[in-house]
Amino acid sequence: MNIPPEMWDQHYGELKEMYHAKTLPQIKLHMETNHGFQASDNQYASAFKKWGWRKNFKESEWKWVHQQILKRKRDTVVYDNDMMVPPEKVRREMYRRFPPSFKPASSPVATPPRITVRTPDPETPLASMQILVEEETPQSPYYLHNSSSLLPLNDNTIPILPRSIGESNPKCY
Repeated sequence: MNIPPEMWDQHYGELKEMYHAKTLPQIKLHMETNHGFQASDNQYASAFKKWGWRKNFKESEWKWVHQQILKRKRDTVVYDNDMMVPPEKVRREMYRRFPPSFKPASSPVATPPRITVRTPDPETPLASMQILVEEETPQSPYYLHNSSSLLPLNDNTIPILPRSIGESNPKCY
């Protein structure tokens, strides 16, 4: 069944909120149950592609994000196409792609076209979140950084960010 573009546009905001928080089967079930909106997997994929949504970054994009976080050494929020990337996902990707033994390249990585990195002002609720950054110290190369303190981590500790940070933000995925 062909769904007219106006129908997709009518549900744009709701689909955007669910896009990174839920799987495609969960989105489909929600849309069918609450709106009688029945579309195939391919139709959803086409709509998401048309809107420029994606769930994963390229390796070069993560390198750029890593450089920006290292440069800022304070609260940092990553956005893809004006949608906030969940801080837990950023932390997990930084730890997975850039382990403590990783030495960052000295040459800068080109800025990706759709990704922005922002440092929120201290009055926003996100200012208290903690993002993983690298520090040069012999005991433990990774620290959690927030505006008030640096906390050492042992080699096998992976910090867990509060889930409530992204859940209250409608633009977070």
